[in-house]
Amino acid sequence: MRTGLVLLATLIMGSMGSTAHADEDPCGPTELSAEARAAIEHASEVEDAKADEDAAVIYHVPVYLHVVRKAPQGEGDLPVARARAITLDVLNAEFAAQDIPFQFDLAKIDYLTTDDATYHLVQNSSEEKALWDAAQVGGRRNLNIYIVGSRTDTNVTGWAEFLVNPALRRGDHVVLRYYPAKGGFSDPLVPVHEVGHWMGLLHTFELGCGQLGHGDLIRDTPTQASGHHLCAAHTDTCPDDPGEDPIDNIMGYGQGCRGTFSPGQIRRMKFLYRTVRGGKGDDLPADDEPAQADDGGCSTGGGSVGAMWLVAAALVLGRRRRATRRAA
Repeated sequence: MRTGLVLLATLIMGSMGSTAHADEDPCGPTELSAEARAAIEHASEVEDAKADEDAAVIYHVPVYLHVVRKAPQGEGDLPVARARAITLDVLNAEFAAQDIPFQFDLAKIDYLTTDDATYHLVQNSSEEKALWDAAQVGGRRNLNIYIVGSRTDTNVTGWAEFLVNPALRRGDHVVLRYYPAKGGFSDPLVPVHEVGHWMGLLHTFELGCGQLGHGDLIRDTPTQASGHHLCAAHTDTCPDDPGEDPIDNIMGYGQGCRGTFSPGQIRRMKFLYRTVRGGKGDDLPADDEPAQADDGGCSTGGGSVGAMWLVAAALVLGRRRRATRRAA
């Protein structure tokens, strides 16, 4: 199984080529670990059968906000109420509006006075590693959000790590760029999009057109050729596939129209939080819960496409096994 998986993944990667996100994409690229691949493959296999197990459960997610600033009362310094309003309050409002049973609870907020390079953080930089080492609160159920300064040389407005990114040898956090002139982020829903990645969701367009991986490895989100900002009704960049582009989906790039998760995405988030993160209703982890080990794995999130093909291969093989069992 493992040899076949790697072989199929290699063939797919070779035939499709690299389409990793460029700087014009607002969501920074990350990678996917063997552990995360296994978790998503397992989710695809069994999440439907487990969908009703947690019908009455509310999952409480402890959130640790890390505000990176140039100086006290200087650039990037946010009052607690403001930092909370543009992150947790937005997350809770959006999840509640769709009856998604997650409650994001502020466990702690801290302020990190840093140099210019750390404030204007570059993804996968030595400054990001140092920031993680200095501030990260371990525990897979703990959501660590770093609010950093904006940059003028990139349109990347945030990124997320799920489990471990080998480029960092660190992982499991969300980074959001704060724009002082806006008093928030480039789009108020950026935190929801990035936390969606932290919860294990891919972009709706991650695997492009075709039924191999069904776009984002979730059956009820139609395929989409690439990340775009179009909000016109009946946009269809994969005309040979069923459905039109899910322009209103939070895991896309349509900032003027996005805002919803599909039922399949909600089911995936619940399942992965319960299984991979060990989350339970009204069960908050201790601050000293062991952090994720540096096992050389990767992460989901913004989505390094080359690594995502491994997930597609895993799911395709799983579906073929199920089809074979049904045929037998």
